[in-house]
Amino acid sequence: MFNFALNNNKNKIFFIFLFSLLIEMISFISFNFEIINYIFFFLILLSFLFISFYDFKLSIYLFLAEVFLNSMGYLFYFENSGFKISLRISLWLLLMAIFLTKLLIDFFKDRKKVLGIFKNLVFGRNLLYLSFFLLFSFAFGLVRNGFSDSFFDFNSWFYFIAILPIFYTIYQLNKEEKEIFWKNLILIFFSISLYTLFKSLLFLFLFSHDLRPIISDLYSWTRVYALGEITNMGNGFYRVFFQNQIFLFLGFCFSFVLFLFEKGKGKKVSLFLISSLFLSVIVLSFSRSFWVGLVLVFLSLLLIVWYKFDFKTSLKTIFYGFLSLVFSVLLIFITVKFPWPKPGGTFNIESLSDRANVTSNESAISSRWALLDSMKNDIQSNFLLGRGFGARIEYISSDPRVLQSSPDGKYSTYAFEWGWLDILLKMGIVGFSVYLWLIFLFSKKTLLSYFNKNNYFYLSIFLSILGLSAVNFFTPYLNHPLGISFLILLILFFDYLNKLQQDTK
Repeated sequence: MFNFALNNNKNKIFFIFLFSLLIEMISFISFNFEIINYIFFFLILLSFLFISFYDFKLSIYLFLAEVFLNSMGYLFYFENSGFKISLRISLWLLLMAIFLTKLLIDFFKDRKKVLGIFKNLVFGRNLLYLSFFLLFSFAFGLVRNGFSDSFFDFNSWFYFIAILPIFYTIYQLNKEEKEIFWKNLILIFFSISLYTLFKSLLFLFLFSHDLRPIISDLYSWTRVYALGEITNMGNGFYRVFFQNQIFLFLGFCFSFVLFLFEKGKGKKVSLFLISSLFLSVIVLSFSRSFWVGLVLVFLSLLLIVWYKFDFKTSLKTIFYGFLSLVFSVLLIFITVKFPWPKPGGTFNIESLSDRANVTSNESAISSRWALLDSMKNDIQSNFLLGRGFGARIEYISSDPRVLQSSPDGKYSTYAFEWGWLDILLKMGIVGFSVYLWLIFLFSKKTLLSYFNKNNYFYLSIFLSILGLSAVNFFTPYLNHPLGISFLILLILFFDYLNKLQQDTK
């Protein structure tokens, strides 16, 4: 995957990287000039519309590129009289509208052909079951919790429908075109991941060197446009977390596995550097969720390597993992302590150990545990069918932002940090089990495919979905467009690899 990107497409990587930088620079400028935000919001939508009619495949690239780049979807947005719609939702609406138009035209031309295509949708029956329980929980939420909360809580799940236009488009490509499609998509993913890496390290550098006034504007832009979190961890060191860093976490799962089993020396060095760079962002994000997922991925990889090979290979895996971690921490240290301009921050291992302490009195930790106590009671009372989407819980938060508006700390929300428990509370044990079963079946098939076909891509896919599921315990991704989009791509890529292997027999 990354070998292809590195060897043959350096110019394309550079172009996508620069384009990502340009888009975010325009977004940053629009923070102070609202008219620019509106101009580019509609300009992007018009461009997307024309591209969709020219080549629908290109619109899918753009649609997914936005997800890879734009954490919460508000890089550009439109707001009028209190109504605010993000670029992400707008692109989704356009994509689905154009797809449904094309689908209806194709349906009237050849009904059997269209129906035959969707019969081949991988895990189609499981996705149909999940759709039923999602719609049931949405309708249940409308009755119990009102339209506004139910709709805005549920709207992330609409992203699952994106599997239809993506699958429909891929299915109609010939073998060579399918290979080009996936290579282009991997290239886009890799290029934007490199940009996110650059952006994360750049923010760390700027904030740790206290480069005012630029950091004040960057902080405000990041918060207002919901791009991530910049937090002072003490001693001038800043936590830099963007929600779309999850893709670097998943990219690490792929690149490190490929590094372990790559034979070519040059490619092996490149993959080690890439995995170490991605790992540095996982570290500097100071996301406990990422760290838990990383530990589970690494332990699972060790068990699989020991089972399939031997203890010596497991020891090599531990050594390379430790070496990659050392390299990533060293990169962070160099970024923070770079001598020009005068550094104002320090970074040490104690910062990591303090952050890893889940029993600390830190506001984020104590708020999360307080929320968990309240959620447990609601889950027990609504275990079978759940409370539906839009279900609110009130709890005592220690978040300074909550305390500013509510001195007693009382906070009511329908968006919960505990991702899996959020799904269980909203959909009940039945709907929760249907989603978990889909992910279990997919994970099982990828792991078995690895052992049967000895293709390391299958192992990478298995570890990435395992890591994503672990992260979702503490940070909601599998009920968010970022995680849902990647799950869709993993499922379809797995289907592509399977059919490719069958064709070569």
